[in-house]
Amino acid sequence: MIGRWLIGLAATMAAAGAAAAQNPLAAAPQPAQPFAACEGQRFEFKAGIEPHATKITLCSKKDASKDDLVRMLDSAATKIQELDKLPEERRAALVAQLKAKIAEIQATNAVAPTLPLAMPVAPPIPTPLPAKPVPIATPIPAKPLPIAMPILAKPRLTLECYTPGEVGGGGPCIALERETLLTVRADDNLAAGTRLRFIRKGTARGDVALAQMRKGQSLRMKLPRELCKGVAGGGGAVEIQALNGGAVVATLGRHPLRC
Repeated sequence: MIGRWLIGLAATMAAAGAAAAQNPLAAAPQPAQPFAACEGQRFEFKAGIEPHATKITLCSKKDASKDDLVRMLDSAATKIQELDKLPEERRAALVAQLKAKIAEIQATNAVAPTLPLAMPVAPPIPTPLPAKPVPIATPIPAKPLPIAMPILAKPRLTLECYTPGEVGGGGPCIALERETLLTVRADDNLAAGTRLRFIRKGTARGDVALAQMRKGQSLRMKLPRELCKGVAGGGGAVEIQALNGGAVVATLGRHPLRC
């Protein structure tokens, strides 16, 4: 026998003792008496409101296993469902309590999940002592590198002079006069941007821009009027410079000036 049980139906029906093994829920002519002693596990269930509640007391056998307890509770639930004299709502309440207890017992049979092994904790890494600050040398500013200037092309020019009244069409510049005409001939292709500057006594007295010229091409120009301005008779010497990009790239001659 799995165990014994006692049921009280509104405190008027009971079943107990050895008769519980055959029909533990059979109605008894006398009111139920509680178990004098229960060597196993004792379970009590109740449905309804006191003092007319329906109570069930179950007592398992000594050392009953969990399977034995489940079978006892399940058998009791089946018997209660067959009690026609018990109101349906009370039968449902008692059966629900028995099923809940069965689920509780079965849950204790579940195998506890295996916990992962704890990873070994690495010993703390000692904090190194702060190193002594290393003095930072102040960098000495480097001298700026000289900017490389572009190499300007030196023009290849030939100068000839002609003063009106002279015989012939002119020749090498011997001296410059107020009415002298200066002929410039390109001995190589000449790009635009070349200028001729006329210097007297260290001061620029005018300059002339040359157009782009092909090799062998020539042009004739008048001397700047500033050369003889304020000069009567001899005016010293005149230096003719060739400029490219604003820089002097060649000195084309130094000639006496007669104004």
